[in-house]
Parts: sequence; C-alpha cells; structure tokens
Amino acid sequence: MEKDHGGLRQRLEADLAGRAGHRGTAVLISMLWETDQPKTAEELLVRSRLLQIEMVGHADAETLLNLGLLRKRQQRWEEAGEPYCEMLLLRDREGRELPQSAIAAVHLAAIYGKIRQWGKVQPLLQQADRVWIQQRETIDPKILADLAIGHLEARRYKDARRILKHALDTRLPEAPPAAAYALLRLYATALRKSSMKAEAREAEIRAEAIGFAVDQVLIARRTVAVAELGPQKKPSRGTTSSRTTSSGDSPHVPPRTPGAPANDHSL
Repeated sequence: MEKDHGGLRQRLEADLAGRAGHRGTAVLISMLWETDQPKTAEELLVRSRLLQIEMVGHADAETLLNLGLLRKRQQRWEEAGEPYCEMLLLRDREGRELPQSAIAAVHLAAIYGKIRQWGKVQPLLQQADRVWIQQRETIDPKILADLAIGHLEARRYKDARRILKHALDTRLPEAPPAAAYALLRLYATALRKSSMKAEAREAEIRAEAIGFAVDQVLIARRTVAVAELGPQKKPSRGTTSSRTTSSGDSPHVPPRTPGAPANDHSL
C-alpha cells in the first residue's frame, strides 16, 4: 500500500481543493466495503483523515462517520467510538455543532450500550435530539435518513418514526424523487417494526408510486440516449427486431409493473 500513497495523496488533495466531502474517495471506499475489502477501505479512510488534518486542521464529517461505521459493523466497539468522539468536537464557522454530529451521537450511544457504559447513553441521545431539532429547518434530508437508520439499528423505532415523519412532512415536496422514495421506504420499515402495518403499507404504496415514476424517467433517458446514436439499421426482410417499437426508431424497454418495487433508488 505504501507505494500507492503518492497517487492517493494527489487524489485527496484534488478533492480538498475542488470540493468538500471527497465524494470520489467515498465512492471508492464504498466499493471496497461492498467487495469485501474492509481492511483496504479502512486504510484509505485513515490516510484520508490524516491528510485532511494536515491540510485543513481537522477531518471532515463524512470521513469520520464512515470510519466509525466500518469499525462498528465489525464490532470493534472501542475503536469505532474514536472517530465518533472526534466528530462531536467539530463545529461550523458560526461555532455550531455540525448536523452530522447527531448521527455520531446516536451511533456512539449504541456503542456505549454494547460495552455497558449505560450512564453515557442517554446524554448522547439527548444531544442527537437537540442538534437535529435545532437545525430541523435546514438539515439535509439525507442526514435525517442516516440519523433514522442509526435509531432503527438500535431498535429505537419511535425515534426513527419521529425523525422520518418530520422529513416527509417538511421536505417531501422539494426532495428529488430518489430521496423521497428512500425516505418513504425507511418510514415504512420503522412503522412495520412498530407493528403499525396499515400505516406501513400506505407508506410503501406512496414509495412504489414514486419508484415507478423514477423508472419511467430512466427509461425515457435511455430511449433518448440510444436515439441520439443515430439511425438504427433496419432489420432484414422477413425478420423482426426486439430492439424496436412499432415505429421502428426507438428501443423498446418494457415498463415496470405499477406497484412493483423499484430496484435501485437510494439517497
């Protein structure tokens, strides 16, 4: 891994110079985790954190949350707690706690519960509540979703429902369709876990309607993309082409059955 350090450093520096969040690096880390390479993902996160501290004086929220989550899912409780504690110390330019600190507080509370330090659990949950409620008018819906997931993992279904209901009541009209779909699916999960089956089914139906609309947009985009490649070669006489519709100039993509679950819509 050492010989890759120069290239990695250049990439992270470019991320720091160009935009906040290191989204390219985050995507790579996600791919490493999903392909069962958690050790490599952790090495990348650790190096990213150190470089950020060197360049701007602190690690960013995304890096710390990802590092904590990776270790938490490996049940390395004390090591997982370190980046979450570091996250809680971060402040914005006005000296306020970052909205992501609510996520860190919820996960840290779960960790203290695992290692039986019960006295630290409730103050962290109260801190998480205070942060998102104070910033509820401006907080990103994705942060609310991640916060709700933390509560769901800890089986605090009432807290998850409360957060997701606020997100849906205040942000659903302006949320991108994929984000709205994900919020509704999470809300349905929280309702089902709370034995509120009728309400859960209602949320699922709303999510499925949005998922169907998203699918139609993707189908339309694929149709346009293929059409822009130029005229299609006409099939030989006596044969048919499964890639053309009755008009002969657009690919046929069968629509998803209304009400069927969408396949890939995430925040």
